[in-house]
Amino acid sequence: MAYREFTDEGGTSWRAWDTYPGSAANVRPGFEGGWLGFECDAERRRLAPVPAGWEEASDDDLRAMLARAQPNRPTRTTPASDAPEPEPAAAPAPEEPSSDDDGVSRSRAVLERVRSVLSAVDRTLRR
Repeated sequence: MAYREFTDEGGTSWRAWDTYPGSAANVRPGFEGGWLGFECDAERRRLAPVPAGWEEASDDDLRAMLARAQPNRPTRTTPASDAPEPEPAAAPAPEEPSSDDDGVSRSRAVLERVRSVLSAVDRTLRR
């Protein structure tokens, strides 16, 4: 799974990643071959199929893809009162002093963001 971060014209930070379902049994029509997911703090969107070469696309191209993406509607049809309580967000780990260079520190920060996104995707798919 590739992962990118970019900022839209309004200054909102977005995360983008590709998803390829293992089975099309529980996937909406049109998304069986995979989709490009977009997420910011306020919303989620999906674009299907995954655009070729999106991993190397410019930020301007990612913004254009975001504009074409559809809002991600919940797949559950149960009333909100029956919906499970969201899991509390994990508190960020305190930063430890390190002798690592900035590249290693940045890599660790990116890895933690990817883990967070994967966890959110996993929770969404389990619903």
